Amino acid sequence: MLVIMKLPERNMMNHIVPLSKLDEIDRIMVVRDTEGPPIDKVEYYCPPSWTLKFLPSAYFIKLLLLIRLALKEKPSLLLSFKLYPHGILAFLAGTISGVRTGVSLIGGPVEVLDVGIPAVETFAYTGGIPRMSKTGTFLLPILRTFDIITVTGHYTRNFLVEHGIPPQKIVVVPHIVENSIHPREREKTFDILTLARLEPVKHIEVLIQAIRIVRQSIPGIRVAIVGDGTHRKDLEALTRELGLEDHVMFAGFQPDVEQWFNQSKIFVLTSEREGFPYTVIEAMLCGIPVIASNCGDIADVIIDGCNGILINDYRDVDAFAASIIALLQNQDRMHRIHINALETAEALKSNDIPEIWRRALAQNIITDNPC
Repeated sequence: MLVIMKLPERNMMNHIVPLSKLDEIDRIMVVRDTEGPPIDKVEYYCPPSWTLKFLPSAYFIKLLLLIRLALKEKPSLLLSFKLYPHGILAFLAGTISGVRTGVSLIGGPVEVLDVGIPAVETFAYTGGIPRMSKTGTFLLPILRTFDIITVTGHYTRNFLVEHGIPPQKIVVVPHIVENSIHPREREKTFDILTLARLEPVKHIEVLIQAIRIVRQSIPGIRVAIVGDGTHRKDLEALTRELGLEDHVMFAGFQPDVEQWFNQSKIFVLTSEREGFPYTVIEAMLCGIPVIASNCGDIADVIIDGCNGILINDYRDVDAFAASIIALLQNQDRMHRIHINALETAEALKSNDIPEIWRRALAQNIITDNPC
């Protein structure tokens, strides 16, 4: 198998390790900007570092690498992660070499709707299936050429089917997380935790505005915002403007996320769109109730009122505030959601991702092992 990707090492482990466990695959050649973590069966092929300073040259060299490896090694599948740019490169290399191609749309419908980072509130997932964009009408014919398309949930699958992608090509491959994350006995220092890149698309300002309302009912409310990004200064300024400096702590980037989950009572996600957020699964693995915007494939995991709470509009400050107050003031409900979240997380851990891939590859007659 030949793979092209540009993912953080943590995400890469979650996506590549299940493939490496398949007997049908005896070798995984990964084209990547830099070498990644050591993984069984994986070999890395990286462009010269100087090419990475100029994106057109980096893409061109990666394309040449893909074509050379595809022609020489004749892999059973050329798999890309994300449609742009690496899916486009895989499409070109596959067309030239005659190798079958696949793409993993781990970011949801937005990967089809735009080739860059869309403007905030352009393609929000909380208002139903987004309309097709002009960019999407160009990308859809390319997407249809792929032999296999993986998505992280049924929201994205439904989007693709609605826009003419044959359903037999689409495979739902849920995200997995590290098995080391689990509940630990720790003091609940924070009532609320959010963990995200501090970028406009995450709408952390909605949480801060909700906390102003919550404080009226729960004067001692404590919030931890873990993460960093370009929006941080604006969020800190909003916190001061609303007089919440004593209630909201900006912790910045933190490598050990598990301790933050385990010392918090509720996890809140306010994004306008997500593929399949790892943070939601990590919170549930720690038994932390999740209040989240209904922003895509997340609805495959959270059942509203059972193992978490879904907010239909990411901009609904009052709904977030009311849900936070309702949980913090009702310990029986909090405990019930805690138990259900743990049960859901355990069920997710039992997902046999290698077996899902095995069935998907067999269905598409893809194998590296002639026996």
